Order: sequence, then structure tokens, then C-alpha cells
Amino acid sequence: MYLCVVMRGAMSTVFVFAALLWGVLPAVAQVKTQNVTVNASLSVSSALTLTQEAALFFGYFQQGTGESTVTLTASQNPQLSTTGTLTILSTQGLSPGIFRVSGTPNASVNVIYENWVHSLYNASNNSVNISYICSASNIILNTSGIGYFYIGGTITMWWNQPEGTYSGTYTATVIYN
Repeated sequence: MYLCVVMRGAMSTVFVFAALLWGVLPAVAQVKTQNVTVNASLSVSSALTLTQEAALFFGYFQQGTGESTVTLTASQNPQLSTTGTLTILSTQGLSPGIFRVSGTPNASVNVIYENWVHSLYNASNNSVNISYICSASNIILNTSGIGYFYIGGTITMWWNQPEGTYSGTYTATVIYN
């Protein structure tokens, strides 16, 4: 039998709950232990490796009068297009930047690249602007754990652009999705 005392001022009232609790307590006292099997798993991915297989190369040009642009698409079979008054001298060696990603087979990989305007410089520190273009922001590695992406871009040249070979760098990063 259980008693509950409620105090109100100087008076106390005693309630007897024996009948009510007598029926409830046996149910509370008979709680059974249940075992549940929980499956757990962990997938460990191999480290990603990023290798540049070919450098981005636009070809050889002669600048005319006025502003001109040269665009090389970011694809396995790149397309070259120009605007303005420049003359294409040669496209021998034309290539997008080709990158090979190695990692866990069938994994999804994010590609992060610098898509803002950069400058390329010649030996005399003259510059041209380039905006990079990437073929994909996400790739799926094949069953051998290999995938590719390509970097292209658009170069802006100005009238009377000093001659020379212009070069620079860009950054590409890959992370598992």
C-alpha cells in the first residue's frame, strides 16, 4: 500500500491509493529486457590522387588592332574560337588542361577550380587576362577508380599586345562528394 501526503497550510490530507496502485505496480515490475541487433558498417575510401596529364595550351597567335579573345573549350575534343582581329598562326599542340583523378571505384568526386579572371605573364612581365572553364563540377570514377576532367578558358588580348609566351598557374582541387 502506498500513501501520498499533500500539505496545505497546517493541514495535511492523506490519500490512500492502494486500490489504484495495486493494479498498476505489477505491470511496472514485469518489464522485460529486449535485445535488438543493430547492423553497423564503415566504408573507407582510398585517398584521391590528382594528376595533370596535359597542360592547357591555346596555340600561336598574332594580335591585330583592337581587343581580341581566344576561347578553348574544356572537353576531350576541344574547340578553338576567336573574336576580334587576331590571326591564328598555328594550333599545333592545342590542348585543354587534362586531369586524371584516381580513387575509390564508382565514387562521386567534386571538382573545385578557380573560375575567376587571372593573369598570364610573359618574360617581360606583360600580361593577358584568362577566365578558366572546367568541364565538370562533379565526376563519377569508373570501376577502376579513374576519372577525367578538363580545363579550358578564354584569353583576352589587347591591341598592340607585346609578343612572347604567356604562362601562369591555376588550382584544381578534388574531394569526395
